[in-house]
Amino acid sequence: MDAIARIKLTPQEQTLYDSIAWDDESIWRAEVVDPMRQAAGALMESLVDRKAIPPVRWRWYLDSRGLAEYQVYRQRTFWAHLWYFIHGPKLPQPTIDGFRKIIREDRGHTIHVNDQLKEFVLEQMQNHGEADTDVEFEKLALECGRPPLAAIVRKAAKDAWNAMKKK
Repeated sequence: MDAIARIKLTPQEQTLYDSIAWDDESIWRAEVVDPMRQAAGALMESLVDRKAIPPVRWRWYLDSRGLAEYQVYRQRTFWAHLWYFIHGPKLPQPTIDGFRKIIREDRGHTIHVNDQLKEFVLEQMQNHGEADTDVEFEKLALECGRPPLAAIVRKAAKDAWNAMKKK
């Protein structure tokens, strides 16, 4: 199982990437967002043109969203997908490593692995879970080459999040 890696960007793509405020939710003014929107669109077009997006990430996007169109690449709501295409699941590295360790040590006892992963996901959600972390665990299972586990870990994360909200 290969490491979950960030895409290697060309120098031009890195410049576009650096011009996007990835986590700043306060930048909704048109004069600030419009240049970033253009940069995001150009970055995505470049990644698509050179086929740089790992197939598992592209499949996840197409399976969950339908066909992609170039106009979509410039929408602010698309940036989370662009982030995933470049970096992979948005989870802390120790979480990714722990998840992969459980998968690597799987000896074919699927029920046991399912239970281990559910327990691991619950623990991780309690430590640093957020509302949309369930989707990131789904992506992680896909990146690890385990599509059947994707729905299981996503549900475990969603259940953990809902339980945390009730407290």
